[in-house]
Amino acid sequence: MEQHKKGLPPWIKRMIIPLIAVGFVVGLVMSIIPWHMITRSPNSAAQTFLQQLSTAEVAFSVDHKAFVVGVTANDINELIAYGLRPDSHVGFVILPQLAASNSNTPGFIAFAAHRAKGSILFIYDYPNGDGVQPATAASYGGVARPEKLTLFRFNNGVLESSGSAQFGLKNGKVNAPLGDFTWTPVK
Repeated sequence: MEQHKKGLPPWIKRMIIPLIAVGFVVGLVMSIIPWHMITRSPNSAAQTFLQQLSTAEVAFSVDHKAFVVGVTANDINELIAYGLRPDSHVGFVILPQLAASNSNTPGFIAFAAHRAKGSILFIYDYPNGDGVQPATAASYGGVARPEKLTLFRFNNGVLESSGSAQFGLKNGKVNAPLGDFTWTPVK
């Protein structure tokens, strides 16, 4: 009768070295990639929001022959119905804008920034702009760069509150230390 040898079975022994090698490589890769590249930055959140806002605005204008300009609960709900995915950490304002080449062509101009201190203010100017850009100028086609943006609180894409949650901007960057806001429930 054969006696069982002590130790691990051969199939486990063959797997140990490759598993250690894979673990080492994964650990090395994770230490090389900076975490700011893995997590979404506040500035990209504002840029993404403006892209979604512009898509919703254009879709709305096809059906209604007008743009949503304003930041009331009704305005935001209209845009949500057309695909806007709101972000409770991104403040924004939407203003009317006319095309530079033809003063009868309506459009909109939107500014947005993440509420984190030091975040950059971005602009989307339809139809005059070239997509989402940092808002570095003091005015755009006669529209002054805003000094305050409004935040809205959302729960699963449904507008919950708005109104008094605003934060300040200075030279195109968020300058107010931001903590909790007094939210006004939407009725």
